[in-house]
Amino acid sequence: MREDAYIAPFDRIRERSRQLQWYGPDDENINWLEECYDPANNHSGRFRARLDARAPQKLGFEYPRALEEQLLATEEALGFPLPPLLRALYAQVANGSFGFGYGLRGAIGGFDGRGSGTIIDQYLARSK
Repeated sequence: MREDAYIAPFDRIRERSRQLQWYGPDDENINWLEECYDPANNHSGRFRARLDARAPQKLGFEYPRALEEQLLATEEALGFPLPPLLRALYAQVANGSFGFGYGLRGAIGGFDGRGSGTIIDQYLARSK
């Protein structure tokens, strides 16, 4: 598939992220946290205060788009090319850190899962 075929879906990802101010993993997304918030279990109000404090007004993804050098180094470390869609996502949207759950892991220089590793670390840990 040609890389320009991803333009429309990636534009939708960027626009939806902008609308929701969703630029990181779910646990950093105030909209997702709001859905999990239950006032009945928050007798002291401390959880509500923590939610409010975690609502940064982000204007973009935490990790910038991956550079070609980062993608090539990642592929070299893995020993195989990245799938075209994932490669295009890193190059055209952001180098990880957004999406469902704990967020998409990045290529070299990208999101490392808050210390648990980039896609290289995760792949190597699972292939032992």
